[in-house]
Amino acid sequence: MRRWVAAHWTPIAFAVIVLVFLANAFIYFGFAEDDAGIVFRYAVNLAEGRGLVFQPGERVEAFSNFGYVILMSIAYRVLGLAGRPEVLLVVSKFVGLICSVAGLWLTYAIATRFIRLESQWTLFACLMVAASGPFAMWSVGGLETNIVLCVLLASLYLYLSYLERRLQSREGRNVVRAAFLCGVSLSVLTLLRADAFVFVAIIGAHWLFSRLRSREVCKADWPILVLPALTALSYEVWRLWYYGYPLPNSYYAKVQPVLSLALVVDTLQYYLEPYLHTLGGTGFVFGLAAICVYKDEKHASRFLAFVCATDIAYVLLVGGDWMAGYRFLVPVLPILLLLIVNGARYAVQGLSVEFAKTTAVTILSVCIAILLAAQQIHEGLGMMRRWRKNFWPWYAQPTFDVKEMVPYWDISTWLREHSDDSALVATHQAGFIPLLTGLRTIDTGGLANAALAHMPKDPEAFVWKKGRGRAGVVYRLLESPASSPQQTYILEQRPDLYVIFSRWNKEWTNTAQYLAAGEYVLLESNLYGFDIYVPTGGTDKVLVNVAAFGNASTSYSDDDPSGTSGNVFDGGTWTSGCNSEAWIQSIFDQPYVVERITVEVAGTDIITDDSLIEFLLLDPDDHFMTVGTLRETNVNWATASDGGALNSVSDYQLRLPEPVMAKGFRMNLKGHGWFVAKDVRVLGRE
Repeated sequence: MRRWVAAHWTPIAFAVIVLVFLANAFIYFGFAEDDAGIVFRYAVNLAEGRGLVFQPGERVEAFSNFGYVILMSIAYRVLGLAGRPEVLLVVSKFVGLICSVAGLWLTYAIATRFIRLESQWTLFACLMVAASGPFAMWSVGGLETNIVLCVLLASLYLYLSYLERRLQSREGRNVVRAAFLCGVSLSVLTLLRADAFVFVAIIGAHWLFSRLRSREVCKADWPILVLPALTALSYEVWRLWYYGYPLPNSYYAKVQPVLSLALVVDTLQYYLEPYLHTLGGTGFVFGLAAICVYKDEKHASRFLAFVCATDIAYVLLVGGDWMAGYRFLVPVLPILLLLIVNGARYAVQGLSVEFAKTTAVTILSVCIAILLAAQQIHEGLGMMRRWRKNFWPWYAQPTFDVKEMVPYWDISTWLREHSDDSALVATHQAGFIPLLTGLRTIDTGGLANAALAHMPKDPEAFVWKKGRGRAGVVYRLLESPASSPQQTYILEQRPDLYVIFSRWNKEWTNTAQYLAAGEYVLLESNLYGFDIYVPTGGTDKVLVNVAAFGNASTSYSDDDPSGTSGNVFDGGTWTSGCNSEAWIQSIFDQPYVVERITVEVAGTDIITDDSLIEFLLLDPDDHFMTVGTLRETNVNWATASDGGALNSVSDYQLRLPEPVMAKGFRMNLKGHGWFVAKDVRVLGRE
């Protein structure tokens, strides 16, 4: 067995690295971006014969990944998913996992064949890729990111193979085959993502420079450029014929066509630097990469460094991406880590220290590699906290129920139950809600609506939000006044429902209040539950926020309401001067089935020792029953008035194991100082 392991230790180690990657990826298995729903909606419509459209009768190119849409459409047909479009999210996750494992193998192949790294250093590089948070997250994120990564690595492998064979022969069969395969791979890459032209341009520039330098070009060379160029041209001709515009609709909706130094600087600070931090730090990454480029005279290392540097420069110019996980930089992550590891190899060799190949040294090396991999995984979780995503590790709440993983399932279910097939929905989360409901949708962000995307925009409406990258320079449609052409257009369409997420987009609250006075229902989501606001025109829609609706009676225990503003059960704040205990209460206008209770802020000042927050529901027999408690902790209140630290949890949600019929709600608070509560919501139904 020992001899067998010694003879096969490389594939065994690679298999272990794959297992590390799968474990890391399943941390993020519950993660998904809403934009994936846009892709799936196009895929479903194409598979069911309605064309490559967001909704029948409207030709709008709201996607920027044509090849991925086609792949998902084929999967939808082949797997027989008619009537179950949500399953495409799970399919996309497993496609991403497969492509990521292939990407690990291609990383190994490039390192061993072209960079000439020894097996142990190559495996270490693969381990760092497998442990990377951005790499793992986007393997299951629902979009094409890691498929692009896989095809890019394949293209680089084939191009380096072409260069290697070109040195040996001008027009041999192997040269022709390598050039043709590289051209095919680059053609696929151009269709997978709109900005993949950058990688084609990088390889094309290197090809042109190398041909000019050698002063010879033969027919075997041309497929590398001709095939992707023909593919891009053919798609552009089709796009103009089918959609009528030379660029995707998303470009017209959100891209500011002006280069900005402030954008570059901000992207460097809030996008590139945090990304490099997940790899060990800016100085560490650039230092080791520089050592690799300086010491390694092989053309492969310097070519890969050229690819990384050029792509990073492009990302800085366009401002990155608004999504978590540094999506635009993930495709070059394996290449960058190869350069780092190769630089570390030269740095170790420069120490001129001879390490004996003993068992102790081997074990120490493995332990160091494991510690560095653990640090990478830890940085990935920190990355999600920095992006403030509504995210929990999959192992913390494991589920194989597709409905639990699909974003906005509850909201979409409500929409299906309370609207007919002719209903028109307006929302700026135009991914999974339109996909799951099948309803006609106005994408108020303009990505899937050509009329909104092409409306003239006030230059002052382009607002820069630090740390949000390119999508921070967007036209904030929902902040525009009611008289703006955009808002006027939306209201002229007379949507039946307007879905808005003002609970985590505070700047949109005023717009929400304005729209609630219209002739349609405004549905507001806080990602945990959702509230239905009844417009003045009247409606028979189901009420959800039962504690603040209609004739609900609100009362407080304190005699000093000076610090109270608004209704605490409807976004307001309540404060109490009591020092030992206090309460707030809402008696509903009728019994409701209560399912959840959410709290934005609650607790006591000074200290949280021996404090208590108690949640009670009043049953139909007028008996209060306790349904939840929080002991010795506040909710979203971690600093006392005197500057001391308080125990605190983030925004609180109590999901009842079983729905409870109730006619009132009460929250009791006990502690040592002033009491505060803000935006306490009781979510239920008739």
